[in-house]
Amino acid sequence: MADLTVTLKEDIELSSQSYGSSNSYTITGITNVFKRVITCTRNVDTTIVKFGPDDNTSDGGVKIGTTKYMRITNLSLTQNVNLSFQIDTTEHASDASTAEESATFLLKAKESFVMGTAHDSLCVQDTNANIELTLHDLESVIVDTPADAEVNVEVMVASTS
Repeated sequence: MADLTVTLKEDIELSSQSYGSSNSYTITGITNVFKRVITCTRNVDTTIVKFGPDDNTSDGGVKIGTTKYMRITNLSLTQNVNLSFQIDTTEHASDASTAEESATFLLKAKESFVMGTAHDSLCVQDTNANIELTLHDLESVIVDTPADAEVNVEVMVASTS
């Protein structure tokens, strides 16, 4: 087992005053790390990580109940991508997940997206913009690239056993 230390740091000085900060936290008991760089082909949706009840759900599969940290980084210097978070609202703990909802975020060139657990972590509400408190499982993350470029993204997932 190992500890994962995550540090978020901003450095900025504006009108001779510093507004930067640094915050760290540690996740203990990490036993598995899934990390790879994936070339996402132009105009093709690429699944970069998939969650399920077991880590052998599929290629790139990660056990949802033990996931503690996920980072996705767009390695391109110029191209933006869309991250589509596929959400499993039925949450069958013993069956492979299927997505019933999705939420999409823009990930600009050189930017990263970070989240903690994939279990009971997301919800989409499209009626009246009410705040929804019933969170669901993340089923997978898909990268959608521009029509004119291939983009490399890095995914890192840390989990306990």
